[in-house]
Amino acid sequence: APALKLIEHLVNKGARVRATDPQARETALVRLKEVGITEKVEIFADTYETCRGADALVVATEWNQFRSPDFDRIRELMRGRHVFDGRNCLVPASVGDAGLCYRGMGRPPVRQPRAAAKSCWCLPSEYPKASLSARTASPCFSPMPPPFQATAQATR
Repeated sequence: APALKLIEHLVNKGARVRATDPQARETALVRLKEVGITEKVEIFADTYETCRGADALVVATEWNQFRSPDFDRIRELMRGRHVFDGRNCLVPASVGDAGLCYRGMGRPPVRQPRAAAKSCWCLPSEYPKASLSARTASPCFSPMPPPFQATAQATR
């Protein structure tokens, strides 16, 4: 599945990944063991617990339970404020209204309007956007690998 390739790519860049998939958790675990990256990937049954402490949320599935989550709760659980919608299944304004930064495929970024929210940055064009168009899993990654952090700081 493309989401598993995304997870593998993030781990290879130094990220720790927290993921969930309501239909394929066991299959994902088998695949992650095959490629030898289970020590840097945690798979959760609870969608919200997956987001705890994450720098960013990547939605890489169209499962109904991921279409309209409680973004206020997600904001409180996450360390970062960045939501990447690889399936364009979220309502960008809802993400921004919760104080999160939205980035969808082929859509303009939405920055959070809340004054108390942290600053928002956008990814440079060289980020592998095609990797985000996965059909399974909804990974949150934490922390960002150092080159990714440096790029984010430079583009604020």
